[in-house]
Amino acid sequence: MKFKNGYIEIQADVLMEWYGKLLGLKNVRAAACFPVIFVTNKIPLKLHDSIINHELIHFAQQKELLFIGYLVVFFVEALYYRLIARKSPREMYLLHSVEQEAYDNMFNLDYLKKRSRFAHLKKYIKHKPVIWTNLVTQFFQEEGFPIVTELSDEANKSYPSGSNKGKVSFYVLEGAMTFFGSVSKALAVGDRIDIPPTVEHSARIGSKGCRYIVAQKLKEDV
Repeated sequence: MKFKNGYIEIQADVLMEWYGKLLGLKNVRAAACFPVIFVTNKIPLKLHDSIINHELIHFAQQKELLFIGYLVVFFVEALYYRLIARKSPREMYLLHSVEQEAYDNMFNLDYLKKRSRFAHLKKYIKHKPVIWTNLVTQFFQEEGFPIVTELSDEANKSYPSGSNKGKVSFYVLEGAMTFFGSVSKALAVGDRIDIPPTVEHSARIGSKGCRYIVAQKLKEDV
């Protein structure tokens, strides 16, 4: 537990894992319940300040709506996107007005200094600027990956064994893929794998194809 300026930071890996399961999400790194921010040890150092800023934006939303109102807005939007719009849990989560505002501004560390009250209700109920593809790409770039590319492969395509001079990471947007070798792992939507430099690996695309983002560091970036 750490007492910081305006919030309490608590590492709670197990809680975040269960919270992710409740929302139907993978790799949840943080959550806000004023005045506490729960975090995991999976937050890259380069992303820590931005992720904390994301949760502080939630603090502002929670205080404006006296927390109960925040939960009501979240619940109503969840019902709409799941039952009426028929969105997946992952899509539903990102379409929430509170998440749209937080993700749209998390990398601007001065945002809260000039934020207008009830911004999530005034701007983000109808306006949805944040989409998964762009968000994942920005996360990789903020982590320091100079090469970030979105790719699509046909069903059952295979990649022979090989290695990279720098760290390479994959994030699945649609479909599935499986890696073999020292980093054997099956990836579904929302999964990520990080492959260290020079590690041999091969891959096979799933039976329905795969759309994914690959991020690569150069040898001198390692």
